Order: sequence, then structure tokens, then C-alpha cells
Amino acid sequence: MKRFVVLFIGILLLLVMPKVYAKDTVYSLNKYDKEEYKYIIKDQNGGYLTLGTYEQEKEKHILIVDYKKDGSIRWQLNNKEYDAEELYGVTNSYGEDGKINSYLLVVKKDSFKFWKINLDGEFIEEKETNLYGTVELESIIETTDKTGYLLFGTIDAKAFIAKYDESLNLIWIKTYDNMKKIKELVDEYEAGYYGIVEVDDTYKLIKFDHEGNEISTIKEDFELITNPHLLQRDDSYLVYGYTTDVKLNNTDSGSYFIIRYGLDDTVIWETIGDEPVDDNKLIRLEETNHNYYLLHTNSNDNSIEVSRINEDGVIEEKVKKLKNDYYDMNDFIFNHNVLYFIGQINCPEEDNCDYNAKSLLLVSSEDKVIEVEDKDSKNILITTGIIIVLTGILYFYKKKKKLKK
Repeated sequence: MKRFVVLFIGILLLLVMPKVYAKDTVYSLNKYDKEEYKYIIKDQNGGYLTLGTYEQEKEKHILIVDYKKDGSIRWQLNNKEYDAEELYGVTNSYGEDGKINSYLLVVKKDSFKFWKINLDGEFIEEKETNLYGTVELESIIETTDKTGYLLFGTIDAKAFIAKYDESLNLIWIKTYDNMKKIKELVDEYEAGYYGIVEVDDTYKLIKFDHEGNEISTIKEDFELITNPHLLQRDDSYLVYGYTTDVKLNNTDSGSYFIIRYGLDDTVIWETIGDEPVDDNKLIRLEETNHNYYLLHTNSNDNSIEVSRINEDGVIEEKVKKLKNDYYDMNDFIFNHNVLYFIGQINCPEEDNCDYNAKSLLLVSSEDKVIEVEDKDSKNILITTGIIIVLTGILYFYKKKKKLKK
């Protein structure tokens, strides 16, 4: 009878207890000094491409690894003939049929250059960007019509945008005397370009036409601490970052904000987070299947968290909480209910770690909340209590019935 009771309780607990833990797997090359992944994009074979840098004999090199979905390596680019010291972004490149046939990188090797690599990791082409002067490059994006690319950043202490055609020929370059730097840029096909621009030690959201001419300022009241970012959509665009408009848990920590704009530049909705956020750590927003996934670091316990926000800007649930003593995150993607984080593993000084300053790829294989909320804890206790009471009643009922016999 006792065995029956134990089995009965176990089965019921398995049925009612929420599945709160996700399976996490950590991968690292662990071959070079100071490895670090900085970018991740989906590849064309169902996996993902990671890119970063490493050091060897005190020289910095580019690190490019293509992974399968299961975390095994499909290929790794290691061609010292085409080496570089810094990486400034990656995007897709297209053939005449309009299909993706290679990856386009911007690197620094004495000067800023384009690299093309085919889908199997073979080096195709290196070409000059023809950017001259004191250049601080931020990144590269493809145009929404897939006929060219945009580079942006700072040239000789002035913000700039440079446009290239599909053959990587420079079409035009514009500099802006009243702006220090273009930090981020998106191309909305019908509306123009939108940029997060540094001006007078703060940021502005500025609209440009497709020739690079400044049209208007959409938002200019960013806090100095905000560090805003942009996310492009076909029918809108989003601005997000850090805000001190809300104070949480009786601390000085602020949280995150997200503003969604229509292509007429009016606000569709605005959301402020309900979690205390570390303003010195990465905040990154991704869009998948009409949901937004926001990566941030909780300032209370330094945990890395991902929250899901629906199409209307409502914060739905936390899908990831990763206790963190070792990881510095640089980027992430959400693909088929799997989270892929990339960055660097850094051990605390007091720990003896074989993986210090090594590349990090962390795969979370389930889209599940991995912490037990207070309400879930109460529900579990209540449910467990009910099960125990019912089991006790059943036990004494059977015992009483047996005595009668």
C-alpha cells in the first residue's frame, strides 16, 4: 500500500508541476587567445553563422564559424592570406536570381574592406570600401530593395552614410556637419532611412531620404544614459533602450523602453519594462513570428533574461533567466523555439577556469520559463497540499475498508 501511495503522489506531481527548466548547452572553440563571438545570423542551411575575433601571437584575427542546429561545426574559415584585425558587421549577399549566395562582411585590414564568403565558407572576394580620412565605422546594412548596402559611422569627426551598389561600387557618400556619429541605421523601403544619431552629447532619431538628405527629427528627448537602438520591420520600426522613467524594487535601477513607430512617424505603442535592468550591459531586441524577444541583464542578480512582448507591446512572459557569473553576451537570435546566445566566457579572478576569455555559443533548446515565479510556487504548494490530503483520505479509506473485511 505504501508503494502505491508513493507512486500515486509521484505521478500526480509530475502531471501538475510546471516544466520550469530549459536545456542549455554551452559550446566554445577554446583554441585561441581572447576568442569572442560578436555577431550571429541564420545561415542558409538551417544553422547559424557566428563571427568574431581572436588573438594569436599578440595579433588579432577574424573568427568565422558556421554551426549546424545541433551545435556541431559545419565549417570554419581560417585563411591567413585574407586576414584582418577587426570586424564591423555582416549581412547577406545576393545573386542575379535574387537569392542569397554568400555573406558580406566589413573588416579592417590597414583600411576598411569588404569580404565576400560563399555559403560553404570559401573566400570569394576582397574589395576596398574607398572610405578615407579618420574613419570610425559602426556597421553595414543591406537596402530593403536588395540592390545595395549602406555603411555608416564617423569620418573626420562628422557623421556619414555611404551607399554602395550590389557590386560594391560606391554610389554616394554624405557627411553631416551638425552630427557627430550615426550609431544605428535602418532602411524603410517606402519612407527612407532612420538613424540613431549622436548630437551634442545626446541622441536623436532622425529621418533621411534615400539620397541621404536629412528630412526631419522624429525624437530628440533621449536621456543621456539611454543608448537607444533600432529594429526594422516592413510596416514600422522600433526604438528601444534604457530609461530611468521607472524605478523598480526600491533601487536606483531603471528598466527598458520600446517605442513602435508607423511609417508616418507616429507612435503606435510604447512599453516600459517591469524588470530592473543594468544600463551597462547589452540590451537587444529581435522579432520572430509577430513577437518581440528582448535580451537584457537584471541589475538585481546579474542574470541574463529574455522577455517576450506581443505585437501590441504587451509584456507577456519571461522565456529565459540564465544565472550568470561567467558570460558576456554580444548578440542572440531566436530560431524555431531555440535561443542562441553568443559572446565570451570570462571567469572571475578568484576562479581557476580553463575557458577564460574564450568564445561562447550558448544554445537553449526549449522556449520555457526557467524560473519559478512566486505565484507558481504558491500554486505548487497548494496543489501538493491537496494531493497529500486526498492521498491520506484514500489511504485511510482503503485501510478502514480492509479492517471491515
